[in-house]
Amino acid sequence: IRTFLDYVRKDDKINVLNESTLVRYERNGEITNYVAYRKAKQISDTTIRNEMVTINNFIKYCFADAKVTHISAFKYPPMPKKDYNVDGERIRRETFTIEEYKKFTDAMRSMCSKQNLKNLEKEEQFEYHLNRHWFLFAANCGLRSGEIRQLKWHNINTYTDKTRRGEEGVFCNILVDRSTSKVRKTRRVYSRGGEHIERWKKIVKENGKKLEGFVFTKDGNQYSTSQTNRFFKKIMSLTDIDEERKAQLVPYSFRHFMITERVKSGLSFNQIAVMCGTSVKQIENTYLHLSEDMMRTSAKADYIRLEDGTLRVI
Repeated sequence: IRTFLDYVRKDDKINVLNESTLVRYERNGEITNYVAYRKAKQISDTTIRNEMVTINNFIKYCFADAKVTHISAFKYPPMPKKDYNVDGERIRRETFTIEEYKKFTDAMRSMCSKQNLKNLEKEEQFEYHLNRHWFLFAANCGLRSGEIRQLKWHNINTYTDKTRRGEEGVFCNILVDRSTSKVRKTRRVYSRGGEHIERWKKIVKENGKKLEGFVFTKDGNQYSTSQTNRFFKKIMSLTDIDEERKAQLVPYSFRHFMITERVKSGLSFNQIAVMCGTSVKQIENTYLHLSEDMMRTSAKADYIRLEDGTLRVI
């Protein structure tokens, strides 16, 4: 909304805006549109699309609820068609490999060891553990960063069950409330990683804090993105991951990593889309490279004939 106020004349009344405000607008004696205005500031297409959606949601509110404008939505200026292949390559780069994820988790374990934390204040130690468990949980649940940031204790439970291999594990039952979801839809998520939540519960209690409000908080308030990013970079600096790769990996890489591993484990794009709160088309287009990897793997598969005459892929 701040960028929208920078785009329009702030002193004008909202009722002087019209449906074409984003498509054609006079600024400082020159005709422009919202896309051209933001591109001049080197803003990405994805960010511009998201901004225009947010601006239109605001205008819809002004029309339907506040009743202070005569238009229900703005028209959008033309934009380049979204290239999912480019997105797919970017996401491939931004996804942890198994080896990189292990190096990252090893660095977290070392950073949060008693030996390394012994000279820190109790609250600082607590924050180190908070970030470690945040990242472990993110890599298993696949929730968006904002959904984890707003997750509350009453919306998450842990339970024990057996994996496909028959091994007993601890899992999570998570309710993502529509008010915290990017797509504004409530969804139920069952995920691995319950042992990390169980351990985090224990740490919270040991520090004299209650299991209420936000799951990941140090003072009762929502944990900020900047704090998460700071710890992510700190942990990354402790790994021997290639420097070029370090620059490509970000906290959102945990969601990409989870989706990638679920695809490799045999889940369909439809199952993953439901789990992650997005469309099947978005998953198919964005993670197209995984389908190609799986097809290459299938092409190399061999088989043996069993005694009963059936074939088994090996």
